[in-house]
Amino acid sequence: MEEKAVEKVQDEMRREDIPTLVVSKQSNIEYLTGITELSGVVVLHQDSFDILASKFSRYSTRELSNIEVYTGGDEKEELLKEAGLGQDGFADAPGRFENFDLNGSEVLEEARKYKEGYEVKRIRRGCEILSKSFRNLLSNFSPGMSEWEAVNQVDKTFREEGVYHAFNPLVHSNVKEPHRHPSHEEIEKGDLFLVDQGCRVDNYCSDMTRMVPNHVEGERKDLIDTVSRIQKKLIAYVEPGIEASELAEYARSMVEEQGFSVEKHFLHGVGHGVGIDIHEYPSIEAESDDLLEEGMVFTIEPGLYVPGVGGVRIEDSLVMKKEEAVRLTGEKRIYER
Repeated sequence: MEEKAVEKVQDEMRREDIPTLVVSKQSNIEYLTGITELSGVVVLHQDSFDILASKFSRYSTRELSNIEVYTGGDEKEELLKEAGLGQDGFADAPGRFENFDLNGSEVLEEARKYKEGYEVKRIRRGCEILSKSFRNLLSNFSPGMSEWEAVNQVDKTFREEGVYHAFNPLVHSNVKEPHRHPSHEEIEKGDLFLVDQGCRVDNYCSDMTRMVPNHVEGERKDLIDTVSRIQKKLIAYVEPGIEASELAEYARSMVEEQGFSVEKHFLHGVGHGVGIDIHEYPSIEAESDDLLEEGMVFTIEPGLYVPGVGGVRIEDSLVMKKEEAVRLTGEKRIYER
């Protein structure tokens, strides 16, 4: 078990007077147990916990305490009743406990917003691997390489480091869509070359996007310079306690000041939280109610996408410290080749 995570949630349960929390959402199970794809549920009480696991997970849970293994739905229902859930209003249909939490899921959402030291360490390690992956890609890149060949270079580093993707790597040439599958299109001199990648270290995600100008000129060069300026100003604007919506509005105002349309050219949010999930709280967009506070890990990733020119996105992962936000993704953001 991730003991600090369990204690953190139980402290909040005591504050909110929540006697029992049934957890079956996979990312929350990973947060509490450290186990990926556990088939079952975690039942948290204020001072104890039970793990009810199907026989599929028998061996992945053998080192954990408080394990009960069931072989079918009837046994699962009986174990839930033994755990004290039979009389609760939310527990009359145990078979429906699939991938959502009951009786206080907001407690888990709140706990996961604020990262402990061990969580930041894992995300930081992931960011180091992303930097290594990108350097390896650049060392093997030459004009004429296809997007898929570039993706294979990212995959190669991840395999060597023993990590999984946090999402499928995105390598785009002159892209006008923020996310699309790579193609066999060749990346030539003068193309905008975007690499968006993330990996998972001990269940925690990292995220980084870099641009390779690749001898671009004219409007494409101007577009890279504009997004780079906006991203640097956004990072400098971040401070503990700032409203996420304020940061988003600042980004939108800079986009318009540079002569671009928020509606037509700025196609996604300014950033998002990173942790067990690649996208989690806080949300950095105009409609967000979140504050960016100490302990949060999040991205800053403005992008502009212009028909006939292409797309540029530059993304860093940051952790909010007591006095400032610190970048976890190192090195420069733009690499000329």
